[in-house]
Amino acid sequence: MPSEVKIPDALLTQSNLTGSLTSINLDDTTWLTAANNNTDSIVAVSFPTPTGNPTIGVGTQGFTVKYRVTANASSVTFNAYLRESGTRINGGTAIDTWASTSTTEVTRQVLWNANLLSTANGSLVELEVVATKSGGSPSARTTGGFQFIDWDVVYDVGATTFNRTVTGSITSTSNMVRSTNKINTGSITSRGSAVKSITHKILGSLVPIGSVIKRAFKGFASSLTTSGLATTKIVLLKFVSGGVAPSGVPIKMILQNSFGQVFTTGSISKLVSFGVSGVVTLSGSISKFISMAVEGVVTVTKSLIGGAILLQSLASSLTVSSVLSGMLVTPPAEVAKKVLRSFYKFINRR
Repeated sequence: MPSEVKIPDALLTQSNLTGSLTSINLDDTTWLTAANNNTDSIVAVSFPTPTGNPTIGVGTQGFTVKYRVTANASSVTFNAYLRESGTRINGGTAIDTWASTSTTEVTRQVLWNANLLSTANGSLVELEVVATKSGGSPSARTTGGFQFIDWDVVYDVGATTFNRTVTGSITSTSNMVRSTNKINTGSITSRGSAVKSITHKILGSLVPIGSVIKRAFKGFASSLTTSGLATTKIVLLKFVSGGVAPSGVPIKMILQNSFGQVFTTGSISKLVSFGVSGVVTLSGSISKFISMAVEGVVTVTKSLIGGAILLQSLASSLTVSSVLSGMLVTPPAEVAKKVLRSFYKFINRR
């Protein structure tokens, strides 16, 4: 993984400390110096946005903190807090705690995991360090000062992947800008964000854990599970012999054939199915559901907002347990075919 060093771009807090931003964003002889020994010293800084999303992993990310304690040299406890936009994260718990009696410069590497971040690109990352005063009488108390802070970033790089034939599995732990797979007989697991993934044939399972902007599949022999977000068309499926289970929030889903069950827990703006032989369970909010033929049970547990259910053939039952504000139509086969023919042509052109 590539890495880079980010130095503070703003001094957000300096309590009981004299100096300025240049006192800590340059590794030189200048200091944020404690104004007195009787007060906790607190510094908080922000950083520029990294080139790529900070890589997730134990101890992958690190802050460098150069510090010292004041003249009385009692043991001072330092607590480092990871923040985003001024709020301590990690449940408010320090990501590192240590003690020191050194009146000369000492370097501390504060290691942490990017999975603590709520904003994956690291743009909101801040570091707060608190030196807690210690000692007896006021004249004998000790606190801390700071000379330099930086963020040693390890980040993900978007990868462009083109595969003619893959007989094993594909695992992406970073961002996938584009992935085109001719044939894949194993499984595909994408833990990062995928901007575009086009697969002509998958014989195994696909599990995108991160966000998906666009996915298109010509053939799919096993199951599809998405636990991340899909921001545009999530699926253009020609053939699915397994199940489809997006548990994130796909914006749009189109299914031509599915011989397994279709199960969604997230919101969908449109779900079009030309043939489903299994059970269809829609437990998220859906603005429109159009189906040519469903041989199993159709269950809608959330609202259909201004949408329509168009069923040419339903071999089992339809249950709508929430609000249906659109319309339910079961037309003759020829009528349904005419209604969906233009949309079918549109799908094949995508």
